[in-house]
Amino acid sequence: MLTATKENRDGKQFVLLGGTIDETDDLAKVIGMPTGPLIVSCRDLTRINSVGVKNWMKYFSQLQQNKLQFEFEELSVALVEQVNIVKNFACGGPVLSIAMPFRCNSCQTGLTGAIKTEVVRSMNFNIAPVQCPKCGGSAEFDDVAEEYFSFLTRS
Repeated sequence: MLTATKENRDGKQFVLLGGTIDETDDLAKVIGMPTGPLIVSCRDLTRINSVGVKNWMKYFSQLQQNKLQFEFEELSVALVEQVNIVKNFACGGPVLSIAMPFRCNSCQTGLTGAIKTEVVRSMNFNIAPVQCPKCGGSAEFDDVAEEYFSFLTRS
């Protein structure tokens, strides 16, 4: 089930999406049609199926056609997968930050952190390990960097 928490921030409309996007979701009803700039935070989206991708593309393509400004923050791991395989998944909206999966070498705990896309580019896609909050061990990036960040090399 898709959820949306909406608020206004400095003259921009902000929406935090959570849950899953599937065939039951109408983004135009859940998010609404913005009247000005829109910031979409996707950190709590855990899954999107193929019909959900079509619904996503339909909604954001309509915003793009209407020349409405929108941008994405904290693109979840599930959406990073989609932006890498579906042409124009972001529909022209800039992706400002993304979630990154980590796994602790000591206790095998999975972690997720967010990072700005400009920082990832400046690091040349070399992601340094982070400290595990559970055991204090070293948690390394848990994906193939060249594949996970491939959409950033296209934009």
